[in-house]
Amino acid sequence: MVREDETPIHKSVREALVNCLANADFFLSRGIVIEKFPDKIVMKNPGTSIVGKKQMLRGGDSEPRNANIMKMLNLLGFGEHSGNGVPDIFSVWEKAGLAEPVIEEHFGEDGPNKTVVILPLVLKNQALFEKRPEKGPEKRPHRKADDIEKRIMQVYELIAINPSISRPEIGQQLNISLKQTRIAVDALKERGIIHREGSARKGLWVIDKEL
Repeated sequence: MVREDETPIHKSVREALVNCLANADFFLSRGIVIEKFPDKIVMKNPGTSIVGKKQMLRGGDSEPRNANIMKMLNLLGFGEHSGNGVPDIFSVWEKAGLAEPVIEEHFGEDGPNKTVVILPLVLKNQALFEKRPEKGPEKRPHRKADDIEKRIMQVYELIAINPSISRPEIGQQLNISLKQTRIAVDALKERGIIHREGSARKGLWVIDKEL
């Protein structure tokens, strides 16, 4: 009955951003780059981790490059103090059923050293998002009830991952038409599983019960 705007995934994305700011080497020529795609969030910061990638994944050792920036963010209530921020991000992604995050360190292959963090926004089962082969109109099969239920489940899972996703984005992710998307969304709404709060462009999907 209470809308929850703050989720573990939101907190983990913020933790990744804090790490990006606190560990960036601002003396290098390139700056911080944050990119948002339909299927992932990519954060790039100049410089590599002081403790190294293995220790970062292991956790328990916090040594930010920019201690004053980390302290400032900590005073604002952001950032993990114990050095377990990265393992916690992986844990949240695992519990959400999302594909595992990726951390890459580049040592001057195509410029200055940099660290790249990729946070996937797709489920582990990539088959849900693979494009279906195109079929001619003469070979188009009759839609069976189980196929429709499968599509409804796919739409539900997308909304659970990204409450702000729009109908066109759902159709693009699943490679289905807007009409098919509307049928699946309407079915979820009629079953009392989801409802929309706010406008079509800036609103959010709210899950009332699990499918």
